[in-house]
Amino acid sequence: TAAPPVFAHKAPVIRPAVQPIENDKDQPVYKHIDKTTNFGAKYLLKRIAAYLADSALNLVISVTVLYLLLYEKPLNAELILNSGVIVVFLLFTGLINWASITSQEVVFGTSIGKRLFGLALDGKIITTFLRALLFIFSVSFGGIGLFWAVFDRKKRCWHDLAISLQPKEKVRL
Repeated sequence: TAAPPVFAHKAPVIRPAVQPIENDKDQPVYKHIDKTTNFGAKYLLKRIAAYLADSALNLVISVTVLYLLLYEKPLNAELILNSGVIVVFLLFTGLINWASITSQEVVFGTSIGKRLFGLALDGKIITTFLRALLFIFSVSFGGIGLFWAVFDRKKRCWHDLAISLQPKEKVRL
């Protein structure tokens, strides 16, 4: 009788820990999302820092745009400090901030602030956009929808819970 070959058993298949996301028209090309994100205090601080970084950048952009629009106009302190002007300014900067972050997340799967802190979204375009729309409700009611993340086990805000999509940490290469 012939002896069986030495390598007769099947070798185990080794798969990477994170599978790349398939690229289709409804999904961002952003790959390398870590599915094992640790949702602790460090994660929550990253989310807060990312949002503050995005907001600071967008505030600088919106103030610069307003300055350029009003540069040649005769303005006085009484007009600028009018409560109506302040409300319009806050609404304008809030809208610019939301639109900028939303467009970055929908197109790239992340924003500049999230990218700085190693976070990204891995949802489809429509899901990411709906999450951004529901962010408005999380901010409403005094921000209680955002504050909810402090008590949630996975550090999710209302808009994350409603859509079942939240930022994940990018894989460290």
